[in-house]
Amino acid sequence: MADKIQYDPTKHAELKNIMIEIQTNFDELTAAYKNVKSVVSSDFKGEASTALQSALEQKISQLTKEKEDWSIVIDNAGQVGKAFVESDRNAKRVMQGQEPYSQGKGGKIY
Repeated sequence: MADKIQYDPTKHAELKNIMIEIQTNFDELTAAYKNVKSVVSSDFKGEASTALQSALEQKISQLTKEKEDWSIVIDNAGQVGKAFVESDRNAKRVMQGQEPYSQGKGGKIY
């Protein structure tokens, strides 16, 4: 186990890019489900068609919610990266005998 935290901005950016790709896949999958639902709605009739449309709508809603949740994960990943950088800067200032940066309104660092 490492005795210190190591932050690699390049790896962090790569991870965030992968997460964005996954978010794009949510969009593509949702669009595919919407296309299938449209075909079923226009080309099929009956109880089975209605049930399938309902199941597809539930899946579309689920994917929409999961995409929103994934957006929060991506935002949090960005905040973690910023926190590492700011903590490192503050630690350096303290080690140099200076006061750490303080955060003002709107998140601006002074």
